[in-house]
Amino acid sequence: MKKIVSVLIIIFINFLFTSLPVFGNKVETTSKIKKVTVFNKGVNVQRFGNLDIKKGDNTIYIQELSPYLSNESIQFVIKSSKVIINSVGKEMNYLGIQNHLTDEVKLLKDSLDLSNEKLRLAQVSLRVYKEEKDLLDENKSVLKLSKEFIIDDLMDLSDFFRERMLDIEEKISITNKKINNINQTIANIQSQMRTLNARVRNQFSNVVIQITSKEELKVDYELSYNIKDRAGWKPCFDLRIEKMNSPVDITYKAEIYQNTNEQWKNINISLSTGNLNQSNKAPAFNTDYLTVRRNERNKYRELQTSSNPRYDNYSSEAAGVSVDMEMAMDDDIGYAETSAAFTTVDFSGTQIQYDIALPYSISSSSKSIFMEIQKINLPATYDYYTYPKLDKDVFLMCHFTSIAEQNFLAGSAQIYYEGKSVGTTYLDPLSTKNTIDLSLSRDFSILTTRKPLKKFSSETKISDKVKQERSFEITLKNNKSSKITVKLVDQIPVSNDKSIDVELVQSSEAKFNKNKGKLTWLIDLEPNTSTTKNFTYTVKYPVNERVIGL
Repeated sequence: MKKIVSVLIIIFINFLFTSLPVFGNKVETTSKIKKVTVFNKGVNVQRFGNLDIKKGDNTIYIQELSPYLSNESIQFVIKSSKVIINSVGKEMNYLGIQNHLTDEVKLLKDSLDLSNEKLRLAQVSLRVYKEEKDLLDENKSVLKLSKEFIIDDLMDLSDFFRERMLDIEEKISITNKKINNINQTIANIQSQMRTLNARVRNQFSNVVIQITSKEELKVDYELSYNIKDRAGWKPCFDLRIEKMNSPVDITYKAEIYQNTNEQWKNINISLSTGNLNQSNKAPAFNTDYLTVRRNERNKYRELQTSSNPRYDNYSSEAAGVSVDMEMAMDDDIGYAETSAAFTTVDFSGTQIQYDIALPYSISSSSKSIFMEIQKINLPATYDYYTYPKLDKDVFLMCHFTSIAEQNFLAGSAQIYYEGKSVGTTYLDPLSTKNTIDLSLSRDFSILTTRKPLKKFSSETKISDKVKQERSFEITLKNNKSSKITVKLVDQIPVSNDKSIDVELVQSSEAKFNKNKGKLTWLIDLEPNTSTTKNFTYTVKYPVNERVIGL
């Protein structure tokens, strides 16, 4: 039994070229997309198809491919031991063949044909109405020249002419308006088609493969390549909270875009957290050399002296570094573009790949689509928060544990509470914070007031210093029918100058962060009850100084 082997060739091309020499049999074909792997920036496309090739030399043109595909990433596979692959390359397609148009353009063309037909019918109707009007105008002379009509007949005929003329004039006016609307629709469609055609027409490339076959065959092939920067994805989240004291539903999503000029129809999509455009080659060590700067005359004389050992040593080392760098660059190109680097599934924290089970269709456009990746459910705690110095309202807060163990990437998050969007936040799974805090809504059934107490505030002069005392009163009232916990925050100023002394005198048992000047109360309030918190602080500073921030 003959053993079927897989023939794999990867051709790296440094410059774009527009044509390859054709020899032997010419085969033009198209392929279907099997799978795409979308990176944060860039995409790897895998295609398949079949070929009828003749014995001897064949030049294969795989058409209707993205013009942005990377030459050096092209991989072509034929599973047959009877085929020799001589070369693989890319050429641009500038023919603008109509079947290259996207479905969107085809749909617009159908709409244009329908509008043109409506326009034709409206113009026919307008012509008929105008001819009927001309006919009535010509027959009005009967009323003037004929004397055989009696008065009643003349009145009836006049009524007929008047009513018919009014009806015709109305229909002419309506038809003209209809024609204007149709013309505007046609102009809009044509403008949209021109925009799309500018993006679609002449924006394709062919992969050209030259092979030699030992006999006439029908073979299957696989083709893959990378497209940089024309597709990608970024993570985002939906945070949904049904009601207070319920868990948090977190949906991890991908916002995917692609304007590769290819249409992705019912294909498998994988999302990778790797970077398609980033080298995976570890940096090589190079010695850092120090040298003494000399004047230009001595430097010139030293360069002319080939026997100078310092110059010889420096030159040989520099040349060695240069060669290493060039080799590293060549190795870098070859290594970074291999398919193995793009398909590795690594859950160790360096690279993660998400394989989406359902097939998706994504057209080439400037619009993004959202794809759900994972859903998790986390327990949460709730309380209220108020900072009346800046905002007198009380906010409902939600707290849940960090999502660092979920292998998520950082991204923006849309918050939904009781079925309504209430704001956005940013989730960073790698944050050092153990708890994530969300602000859900303002609760107007909890009232807060903050006011200065003038009778306890004063300013006195002591020796060469001024002492100012400030007192504030904060009142919280719970108008809800249930018990609540409120985190109340206020502050006193913090001194950055040794000549200014700030002291907290009274704080109603607040937790005090001296470095930040932050006062925090955690207050439990029963239904329909209120509480009051006071705090007082003093500021001492030299008489001849002016303090900013009081």
